[in-house]
Amino acid sequence: MSNRRATFELQVLVAKNWTVRNLYDDEETAKQAAEQDLKSGRVEGVRILRLWKRADGEHAEKQVFEKMGAVKPLRDVRITPVESAPMCREEAEFLGHDSLALMARLFRKYLDETCLTPTEVLHVWREYQRIWDTESIVMAGVDRVALVQTRGSEMLPKTRGEEIYRAIEGIGARARRADRRKNLPRRIGTRFGVVLRDEDAADPFDGTFAATVVLARDLAERRDWLGKLDRLGELLAAETDAEARAILDSVAAQVFMSRDVLIDALGPRHNLAAAIEALLPLLAGGAPGFDAAMPRRETFVAGLKAGALPLLRATLVERCLKMVAGPGELSRFDPTREDACFRTLANRLIGPSAVVEGEAAALALLERAGTFVVEGGVTGRKRALDWLLMALDGAARRIALLRCLDAPLTHEPEVRGAAFEALRRTVEGAALADLAPGQGDPLAPLAVAADLSRWLARRFPPKAAQPVCAHLDALSAEHLVTHRVIERIDHPELALADRATRLLGFLLSGTLTEGRATDLARSRIRDHLKRPDFVEAFAAGFADAAACERGLRELHAMMTRAGISANV
Repeated sequence: MSNRRATFELQVLVAKNWTVRNLYDDEETAKQAAEQDLKSGRVEGVRILRLWKRADGEHAEKQVFEKMGAVKPLRDVRITPVESAPMCREEAEFLGHDSLALMARLFRKYLDETCLTPTEVLHVWREYQRIWDTESIVMAGVDRVALVQTRGSEMLPKTRGEEIYRAIEGIGARARRADRRKNLPRRIGTRFGVVLRDEDAADPFDGTFAATVVLARDLAERRDWLGKLDRLGELLAAETDAEARAILDSVAAQVFMSRDVLIDALGPRHNLAAAIEALLPLLAGGAPGFDAAMPRRETFVAGLKAGALPLLRATLVERCLKMVAGPGELSRFDPTREDACFRTLANRLIGPSAVVEGEAAALALLERAGTFVVEGGVTGRKRALDWLLMALDGAARRIALLRCLDAPLTHEPEVRGAAFEALRRTVEGAALADLAPGQGDPLAPLAVAADLSRWLARRFPPKAAQPVCAHLDALSAEHLVTHRVIERIDHPELALADRATRLLGFLLSGTLTEGRATDLARSRIRDHLKRPDFVEAFAAGFADAAACERGLRELHAMMTRAGISANV
């Protein structure tokens, strides 16, 4: 029989060590939790201690339940090779989000098998012990990271590996100390920030770690990903402390690094294209189309839209772009629509003026385009680029893609050369209005052409860039004349001072290509300067002599910047 003053402590046996799992107010609830842990196959045994305070004030305990079981063997939990890793030196860096994200990639199979995040593994002592006792995967992971981080340097992988081991062992020692603390809270309640502030006040050096231990224990009790999301959403909804929200954001991002969580969060989708489509609003600053059944959906959607969950957003964007780049069929059940799905996706990600998510999205689309061609190597890469360009609607989108790809293709000179040739052909085959489609402003295509011309001059040798820049200049000059742009700016009903200032401002705005287009604007300014009555006409636009003098000084300054001499 349970006493109302008694509590029941559930302990689990992991790696031959008994550790406290949780505290319960009644024996029956504790037994149900014990049986559930035992059925999971992740613990070797369970036991329950009845704790109470005797009449003399002394604390007493008695074991009321114990049961042993067989641990289910883990499936394949080998490490996933990585090709890059952040260089961490201090323990705080090893506990930072970038390092935890690396751990999530490196130990993906193990974490999915055990349904744990890196934060839980590093902060819950029994889980820390368990990963060390699992098929030497920690040693394999350290060896891989040390090898990657010492490539091209004088440091030996062994030396770097020893540094990593020291940091990991230091973190383990902190987890063990926290596990032994009797006064560490067993439950968070609704405000993680309260626990964080209390622990920071008690121990400024290790308070954040201890508070994260409390959070990790709370989450480790939930052996399914959606259960963890539900708890994290509950805590985020009530949290106002910035540091606490940052920790919760990091852990939520780690949960979504699991290969299955995003699928569950999005709910049933007809095909991969539909799943990607549901994620695209995120790339535009919104939130994914999470399934209505996703736990705490409103909390995560609101946080993503407000920019309050930057780490989670970055993780979801990365997952989305991996889906874009991956080999999976976009239209699995209707192969005839594969090309149409790709075209729709490409035109959603690549707009007339920019690529959503920049280089990462452009490269992901290029990888996806590679699945449509049979050739490999450089030839296949060029064919993939051609395929992607053909999928895009209009010259503006093609130019936006090619500009975005130029920097990442620096290490692929042959493909970069092919991209430049594609850009040249696109420009030569387009009208100026095609560079800024849908824009009613006649200055918009001029600005796009001028910006493209300057970019070409910066990125490519003069011999290659000059013909394209000259063509853009010719298009711009023709546009100025056809649309009477200069005449609209230099309106004859305006005062001469306003006309001259407007023309110079137009010339200095960067809207015009260098060459014939700028010459047309300069010529109109020079025509005004040649007027015999220029000074008198200019002065007529001012109320007094002092204002006129200031206006003349400003005019001369603008002329100097525009490269126009006062002596014409």
